[in-house]
Amino acid sequence: MKEGTANPSFVSNLVSEVEAKENGRADLDTIKGCAGLAYAAGAESTVSSLSSFVLAIVIHPDVQTQAQKDIDEKIGHGRLPDFSDRHSLPYITAIVKEVLRWNPVAPLGLPHMATNDDEYKGYHIPAGTTIIGNSWAILHDPNIYPEPLKFNPDRFLGVRSGQELSPGDPLSTAFGYGRRMCPGRFMAEAQIWISIACILACFNIGPGVDKYGKPIKTEAKFASGMICHPLPFDFTITPRGEWAKALIEQTVDF
Repeated sequence: MKEGTANPSFVSNLVSEVEAKENGRADLDTIKGCAGLAYAAGAESTVSSLSSFVLAIVIHPDVQTQAQKDIDEKIGHGRLPDFSDRHSLPYITAIVKEVLRWNPVAPLGLPHMATNDDEYKGYHIPAGTTIIGNSWAILHDPNIYPEPLKFNPDRFLGVRSGQELSPGDPLSTAFGYGRRMCPGRFMAEAQIWISIACILACFNIGPGVDKYGKPIKTEAKFASGMICHPLPFDFTITPRGEWAKALIEQTVDF
């Protein structure tokens, strides 16, 4: 920042503001805390979601086939997908929603507190009560999501692909509830969308192989906790062709 070469960011903008104030340095610890929390919340959760995506594709290669067909028809092989393509790639959006539903990163969300006395289905909830929402159960309710353990993006093709949160849309649960929903949910969902779109555009994902070159059977197994992520599994990932290698190299050079 002193050299004038720092890119605009959450941290640099706030630091610039507090340094212009008298005694502004006292706010730096708060800025550090907010930045650290945002990074921690976004980094591990995004990695978990993308790991779940790779696992789902290994187990359900038909999903990859359909997604790549859509990308090839709508975009071709001359460039990578970008956010202007979202309206023309509803199947990619459906994959993102199913990833968030199939293995919610925070299966029990985060604890909330009732600020006032309340009542839910005859249960009295005193003010100050800690409330923990079972996100996993909500996102695996068979009345809303038939065959909830099955990875099936088709279930969302009838749901609007915009930012509106419909009752069956996992965005309304995967990122928390009410006033304390994750403030970074739109950025997180966008990051997962563009990552999945670009990965599928350039790479073929398949099962791992043993020493004899035979595919290894892969099962969906997860380590649970505050953050839920897939247990280690074997997979292969290869460029879809020379054109994909060229796109990747151009992106890296850029």
